[in-house]
Amino acid sequence: MFRTWLNDHKLEDYDFSGTIFEKASNRAFWEPKRKEKFIQSAESFLGYEWPLIRATDYLAFFSEGDRVRQETPHFAKRYALTALVIGETLEYKGRFINDIIDGIFNICEETYWGLSAHQPPVRSGNPGEDPKPLLLPDPEDPYIDLFAAETGAALAIILHLLGDELEAVCPEIVKRIRNELDRRILKPYLSHTDYVWMGYVKRVNNWNPWILSNILTVVLLTPQPKHLICRVIGKAMFEIQAIYDRYPADGGCDEGMSYWGVSGGTIFEFLEQLYLATGGAIDFFSDAKIRKIGEYAYKTCIGNRYIVNFADGSARGFYGSASIYYRFGIRIGCRELTLRAKEDALPSGTDLHSIRNTYMKRTLWNVIHEDEINALDAFRPCEEAFFPDLENAVARSGQWFYAAKGGNNHEGHNHNDVGSFIAYHENRPVLIDPGCGVYRRETFNEGRYRIWTMRSEYHNLPVINGLGEHEGGEFKASFFGYSGKTAAIRFASAYETSSGIRELERRVSVRETGVTVQDKFDFSGDRNAIAEHFMTVLPVRIRRNAAILGERYELRSDETAEISVESIPFSGDEKLIQSWGTDAMERIIFRFETGKTKTITFTLRCLS
Repeated sequence: MFRTWLNDHKLEDYDFSGTIFEKASNRAFWEPKRKEKFIQSAESFLGYEWPLIRATDYLAFFSEGDRVRQETPHFAKRYALTALVIGETLEYKGRFINDIIDGIFNICEETYWGLSAHQPPVRSGNPGEDPKPLLLPDPEDPYIDLFAAETGAALAIILHLLGDELEAVCPEIVKRIRNELDRRILKPYLSHTDYVWMGYVKRVNNWNPWILSNILTVVLLTPQPKHLICRVIGKAMFEIQAIYDRYPADGGCDEGMSYWGVSGGTIFEFLEQLYLATGGAIDFFSDAKIRKIGEYAYKTCIGNRYIVNFADGSARGFYGSASIYYRFGIRIGCRELTLRAKEDALPSGTDLHSIRNTYMKRTLWNVIHEDEINALDAFRPCEEAFFPDLENAVARSGQWFYAAKGGNNHEGHNHNDVGSFIAYHENRPVLIDPGCGVYRRETFNEGRYRIWTMRSEYHNLPVINGLGEHEGGEFKASFFGYSGKTAAIRFASAYETSSGIRELERRVSVRETGVTVQDKFDFSGDRNAIAEHFMTVLPVRIRRNAAILGERYELRSDETAEISVESIPFSGDEKLIQSWGTDAMERIIFRFETGKTKTITFTLRCLS
């Protein structure tokens, strides 16, 4: 779509001076947006001691696999700067300017604006020698990762909002911002086609639109010659085609709904900035796939801020994307998506310090639209949705909900989870997908599938003759269908042939009384062992061929089974603890011995 548009249009014919954000000096616009909670948040950073990122913080990723050491001060600084900038924009008394200057100076002094885990390997120049990790960032070769681009966008926004005010106090800081944006963002971007997220050499993921949307912010909100604006926009439009092509026609995000915010959500940001900068002259919102990408965000919302969390997705949406749902819904004329913003809006009295939000562009839009979003009608989750290309389905009946997936084991942020499902009651988790914990080095190298949250044995799936599913694109569902609130998945091919499984069909259905799961097994051998696994964060006890969950729900098999329960501790993993509100989950195992065929039906219901 984008490359076709570039062939048919000349960017030089367009005016890109339209308003994306009003300057802070436009008091008629900003004064009605003022909220004391934002001013108070900024006040807490007056005289802030800006932290130092040490060389050993970078080295910790390579020596210990610890990326948090460097990320913690990185994000802390950007959160503080965002709070100060919003406070000054809303209050406009100059009270926060000096601290903003300190924050800008501190961040500009960083060797690298990205994360230790994102530094690219470098080639030694010796033929046949593999690239080696870059232990410390190279100041002479700035790399654009997700958060380098996000930092660049934040500084561009500050320059746009408060450039005149900063100039009056310290003109050198304005010059410094412009120089750093040119050196770290615009020049590297225009001189490279080998960054993997650009889409020239490798399949892309959320990095592509996330970075490109922020580069677009830089070039649109800072003074640039027209030829450079057109060059950057043309390159970015050409490259964002890669993520557009990866998205299926049904708009589904295989990286999980919580990644939609920085995938489908940043595709929207890219398009929205083009739309605003050109006064609507460049408008892609009538495209059918773009509409589907937006609709996915409300169709996978379970309610109570829980979302369908296959792959690396977290179980609960994080405050910060309300304005994206709101604006996206308006652009595509989708009321359900607009109302989805209400689900993600900050509740009254929320402690802003408890919400790590460093995304200045999105935070500003949230401030701008807060009153409108709070005035919306309550969001009502959809009754059912089928994504035939993604191979996901969601359905609810009464207070019961399930989501099921097919797909393959080489999806974005993949877990070995073909055929898995989750079940919720009253918009609260009963049977779950664990999600994933805090990212470490092993999360994205050869050790990924040694991490328990990535393995099928810790999803709602069977282990067959001692084997779980195998990673790789060839390990996939052979069929995924949906009709009458029942999902049907055939996924024997997600297991190695040595498991002995020839056919495996799962049917997941929902009624007002509960969720039913039926598995049909067909083996090549005469003697086989099946261990059906189910994950929950509720306490579990065993009673007469059933598991009792939270003293409220019963999970029962129609076949006699040996049942056991294993507690899986989170070992202090903050991401898992935040997702589930507890420090462990339970794994329920139903074991069966069988011959060549076996049909097992599980019913999940409320206890009377």
